[in-house]
Amino acid sequence: MLAVVIYEVGAAGLSSQVNWSPAVVHTAITKVTEDVSSTDNAPKPYYHRGFNHMLVLWRYWMTHEEDVFAELLTNNTGTAKFWKEFPKKLLGMSEYTLPAIMKLADDQVMPPVNKEWAEQLTKEFTDDLIKLLGDDGVLLFPSSPLVAPYHYSPIVRPFNFAYWAIFNALHFPAAQVPLGLNSDKVPVGIQVVAAPRQEALCAAVAEHLGEALGGVVPPCQILQ
Repeated sequence: MLAVVIYEVGAAGLSSQVNWSPAVVHTAITKVTEDVSSTDNAPKPYYHRGFNHMLVLWRYWMTHEEDVFAELLTNNTGTAKFWKEFPKKLLGMSEYTLPAIMKLADDQVMPPVNKEWAEQLTKEFTDDLIKLLGDDGVLLFPSSPLVAPYHYSPIVRPFNFAYWAIFNALHFPAAQVPLGLNSDKVPVGIQVVAAPRQEALCAAVAEHLGEALGGVVPPCQILQ
């Protein structure tokens, strides 16, 4: 029997941003568990206060990467500067994308995240998730607070990526599972997350869900 833990989005105080189908999530859960109505096997809600700080935690740990983002932009031939690149972008003269320049602003303009607070919260968050999931549990977590967006619209919602960035920062394996279309014929999906070094479990559950629920379904006719 595979123990499955579900995180309720509303518990993180993000319910006002959510626009995805609870029915799709319920279907995913019942495919993973043997008996969703059983007291022992029923999915259990999970919440940790770290989910309220997903973006900030990701920001902090990005500053601990071996490579420096501003130097990578120049192929390590120099250091890109926000105060130079942003005006150039407004004039159509920068060779960098707007998200890359926004990351420069985050690194070079925004105040740093408190080290002691971030590391303590990360440790508490990580330890709690590892204890919860063990070697036979997975966490079902929304891939985004919104359904699949229009092209380029994520530019005006740049922080929604925190829903998957947090597991990158925590070093937990995660897989995005497409779950077909919602009632508006828009693609929806869910993340399957497992404990560190449980990549095989994560992949197996993700594959099962994808096969059981139809996986990728084109939202429109594809011309051959």
